[in-house]
Amino acid sequence: MTRTARFLDTGWCKFECDPGILKWASAASTRSDAAIADPANAQWFRAGSTWFVGVNALENNSRGALDGLPLSGPAIDFVTSEMPGFAQWDQAQISVIYPGYPKQDAGETDAAFRFRRDRAAAHVDGLHRVGPNNRRQLREYHAFILGIPLNVADFSPVVVWEGSHEIMRRTFSAALDNLAPGKWGDVDLTDVYTAARRKVFQNCPMVAIRAKSMLSTALRCTAYCHGTPGPLRHIETSPIFALTFKGRCKIGFMRHSLGVAYLGMVLTGQTGDP
Repeated sequence: MTRTARFLDTGWCKFECDPGILKWASAASTRSDAAIADPANAQWFRAGSTWFVGVNALENNSRGALDGLPLSGPAIDFVTSEMPGFAQWDQAQISVIYPGYPKQDAGETDAAFRFRRDRAAAHVDGLHRVGPNNRRQLREYHAFILGIPLNVADFSPVVVWEGSHEIMRRTFSAALDNLAPGKWGDVDLTDVYTAARRKVFQNCPMVAIRAKSMLSTALRCTAYCHGTPGPLRHIETSPIFALTFKGRCKIGFMRHSLGVAYLGMVLTGQTGDP
């Protein structure tokens, strides 16, 4: 099966370590250390300080370049050739999982913590909690998610529910297809999203994505189920550092491509300590 075929079938694919991105990743690692230590970013520590979320904390430009170094390699070539609606790179998320993840935050309900611990906080990116009742609405349009590990660790891998992109694609197509794109962000998707996620848990296998080398990268569909589990064994190692890029797509293209597998929504998460 070709990489493209696998990507369309499962909702994600993996790229081997590439020398072309090594220098870029070294710069990103240095910048990440500084961002984590910056008191201005203290609000990004979550899960009892066992997770640094670091949303848009890396100061790359809209082409992905950092400190004059281009973002390049097979994964980027894949984006260029297979994602015709891709518009620009977001500033990357710096995600760090520390020993003990996940711990319960002071303001986190028991139910929310159990979902993080037992279901890896599975979610679809771009759906924001809106209003006092935290209703889910589509407020960001991503063509894909690209993960770049900055160190080697085998605990708390990102997990994906393979095939969830098709379930989510059908769900969101049914809810949004007859609306103008400018109206999508006003639609309450909470109930259909919750039902679709339940169907994913019942029908899609959860797969852990581990990077065996420092610069393996995984490309994932925008709207599949994913998350971050806690350690699958007791932690006896250093924190795991990773970057997550969200490639923004043109909203008109996303509307045209709701029926295309690689824009179907995939569920992902991150595992917790047993």
